[in-house]
Amino acid sequence: MGSTPSSRSVWRDPLVWLCTAPLTFIAGWAVVGIVGWENIRKVDGPTWAAWVQAFGSIAAIVGAFAVATYQGRQQRRSAEIQRAMAQLDMAERVGALADGAINGIEFVAALLDQREKIHAAAEFGFDGMLAEVRAVGAQFGSVPLSEVPPDVVRITMLFGAIVRQVDVKVSVALASHRSMDGAAFQDFFQTINAAREAAARARGELRDVCMALRHATLEE
Repeated sequence: MGSTPSSRSVWRDPLVWLCTAPLTFIAGWAVVGIVGWENIRKVDGPTWAAWVQAFGSIAAIVGAFAVATYQGRQQRRSAEIQRAMAQLDMAERVGALADGAINGIEFVAALLDQREKIHAAAEFGFDGMLAEVRAVGAQFGSVPLSEVPPDVVRITMLFGAIVRQVDVKVSVALASHRSMDGAAFQDFFQTINAAREAAARARGELRDVCMALRHATLEE
């Protein structure tokens, strides 16, 4: 994409013809107007050769301008595509972390969906099983937001907040499960389900962003 376009591809571009044809016509018309048609008809062979050479020089200048315009446009387009590819790569990395976070939240939701399961998990040291969820949360915190597409920054921060919320909620529930009443358990289940739903929505938004970036890299 960054290579210099061939002359053949340059002259296939409509912009080149839009630039070249009118300018060449105007230059020729100006010469006719200045010199006069009758005088042009009296021009001999050597003089015609000089005129042809002059027209060739004008055409070369116009052509060089058109080619430079075309190449500048192609270079700008190439830079835009490369930027979109870099943003797509970062968005897909965040997507991989998001998938890990969703898997961890689903694991927690399935394993701790009843009071008895929460009591059992606390007794058997479930807190250690949160290591994977916490690791994913830490990775969200280390994502270089300056390199992330603007539309993905909010989603990245949202996933980090969701994972932290789940971690805190589970840790508190395991530590205080014996003193929790019915309302506290209900709040726990509602919080985990809300986290699941929020994570699913955020993943859908991220998927849409990745699709838009992918389309941008495929446009020519």
